[in-house]
Amino acid sequence: MTMAISEMLIEQNNATVAFLQAKDASSALESSILALTNSSRIYDEQQISTYQTRGGILDEFMLFSATDNESVNAASGTFIYEHAVIIPTTIEIDSTMLITILIFNAALAHHEMAERSFCHPDTRMRLLRRAKNLYEIAYESCDLEQNLLFQFALINNIAVIEQDIGNVSTANQCFEYLMSLLIVFVDQGYEIQLQHVKGFVANVPLAIKNAPAA
Repeated sequence: MTMAISEMLIEQNNATVAFLQAKDASSALESSILALTNSSRIYDEQQISTYQTRGGILDEFMLFSATDNESVNAASGTFIYEHAVIIPTTIEIDSTMLITILIFNAALAHHEMAERSFCHPDTRMRLLRRAKNLYEIAYESCDLEQNLLFQFALINNIAVIEQDIGNVSTANQCFEYLMSLLIVFVDQGYEIQLQHVKGFVANVPLAIKNAPAA
């Protein structure tokens, strides 16, 4: 990846993040789609980077986000992990990691747009399915074992969508897994990560909350 393309994509990504932080879902959606479209030039021009970003860098980027705006959607009563991933301009990043971040932020932009009150039901469902597909692509694109917070965010948001579109059993399986991952955070003393996912308890069905301990 040439420096010019990398810098352009990082700038576009961070513009998407700024729109999401400002709750401007429409502009974020447009910006994220533009970033993904531009990212195709990496492959069209065969400019895949041989530089490899260290394994846990995704979680490090996610921890740059503020955690003072964790909230549960008043209408649905669900918690969406809504911190888009900003890329520091001072850090070198490989093409695979960069595109994974672009995909995640695009998924989040679609998800946030679907949650807008003015969204037509058919449009909302289409946006949710696109968001889910993008989250799933991001899930397959990185080393999740070294990026537990990123893994948590992806699975949580996929589960919220599965529940929203009526796949309750699939959603509950995801939530059960996230409960076990939450215990890992507690056991490992990941206090900062816990601050990022403290709203998750709103997503856990009562049956899971009240399940007896093993």
